[in-house]
Amino acid sequence: MKYRVILLFCLTAGLSFCCLTFSGFQTTDTTSSFTPDTGVNGIQLLRWKTTVDHFGEDTSFVNARIRRHINYDFPYADFTNNDESQRLQLFVHLGYGLHELAIAEIRVKYAADFECRGCVKFPDDEYISSLGVKLGMSKEEVIQRVGKPSRSYFVKTIEVLEYRNSNLNSSFLRRYNQPSYFAYYRFKEGLLNSYHIGFDTH
Repeated sequence: MKYRVILLFCLTAGLSFCCLTFSGFQTTDTTSSFTPDTGVNGIQLLRWKTTVDHFGEDTSFVNARIRRHINYDFPYADFTNNDESQRLQLFVHLGYGLHELAIAEIRVKYAADFECRGCVKFPDDEYISSLGVKLGMSKEEVIQRVGKPSRSYFVKTIEVLEYRNSNLNSSFLRRYNQPSYFAYYRFKEGLLNSYHIGFDTH
């Protein structure tokens, strides 16, 4: 059986993700009702004061490490946890202040990763989102905390739960003055392996 491969270019928060969807895999679209995940380890997206509070008034050591991503045209900074088993990347929308972090990616450290010499080390053992989501959770545990996804699909062997809010009448989006919110939770062998949370650009 010949699989039809559709290459989807998804512009999410200014990041271009290429998602391979195979017709042999199950894809579901749903009307979701969920709670947006908007932070990690006390740092809230687009709330500059929480960044300053977390790192202290002198955040120059973080700013010095903010650089342009090799694949995404956005400034970002690399972080790692205590034992360097997890990675966190915080992105800033172009034109925003360096403390106004708009996108977060949390993932396990891959075998191909280099030693994180330029990373800012968190004094924490693991990264936990504002809704209590952490790597290693099951799909059921994530849905219990976040809610029903907008859709779910597979990218090869990785199952993805996608959450999206682009309702212009949303009080949540008006509060943040953003056009839309997204979250992608990715599961490998049934356990949360990585996730993106953040806001799209205007």
